Amino acid sequence: MKWTGDGFIGTFDSAVDAVRAAIEIQSGVAAAGASAADDRRIRFRIGINTGDVITVPGDVYGDTVNVATRLQALAEPGGISISTGVRDAVRGKFDLEFENRGELNVKNIPDPVGTFNVIFDPIAWTTGRDEPPPEPRARRNRNLFAAGAVLLVAAIVGAG
Repeated sequence: MKWTGDGFIGTFDSAVDAVRAAIEIQSGVAAAGASAADDRRIRFRIGINTGDVITVPGDVYGDTVNVATRLQALAEPGGISISTGVRDAVRGKFDLEFENRGELNVKNIPDPVGTFNVIFDPIAWTTGRDEPPPEPRARRNRNLFAAGAVLLVAAIVGAG
């Protein structure tokens, strides 16, 4: 994990792990702030991407990280924005819906990125389910990374 000012970047072994972490973070933050006034609630933005990353001690970078950062910026406060690759990897593994935001041009990335919002109720996710999200079936030799931040700047998650 790497802190980036008011954010962080971390790695995951699978897209399922990354999405599960993002949902758990958003649900926990929403539950903790449920009784606070709306203008006093902390809300994270989370972006998730999959692809190769370059890792060195204390750092992770590359186009995958850049796309996840851009997806994070596109997410609504309290929301999760993911790339098409992440949606394809987790579709059917969670009881989630995905809102297609289309192909978006993002800064410093030459090709448009297929983008989806993850649709879920964070409070219901925390209190209304009988079982935890599924564990990944098999670990892959991939790196997923996440970056998050406090208040209206928040988390990024990607895969490599």
